[in-house]
Amino acid sequence: MIFNTVAQIVAILVIYLIVMWYAHMQTERWGLPSFLQFKPFICKTCLSFWTLIACYTTTLLIGMTYTAIGGYILAILNAIAMKVDQKRKTIDVNNYHLDSEK
Repeated sequence: MIFNTVAQIVAILVIYLIVMWYAHMQTERWGLPSFLQFKPFICKTCLSFWTLIACYTTTLLIGMTYTAIGGYILAILNAIAMKVDQKRKTIDVNNYHLDSEK
């Protein structure tokens, strides 16, 4: 019982880490071919969310129900966290000034 639960948690985290690495490499490092220059492929948040949903749907289809449910929750929380992080990193032009301009 405990081993099965731990194995499912490890499976969720391994899938998550692989997908997040792939989304980062695809959007930030490797670049995209010209026929993929549209959402969800150019947006790291979109690409990671939909890839996680596809991976966890596959785990649902092979019978790992609790892993898929946990993965869906993780995918939604990840998308929310990435949106909040992106909003906090955006520079407000009205309040932006260099140190030398003070």
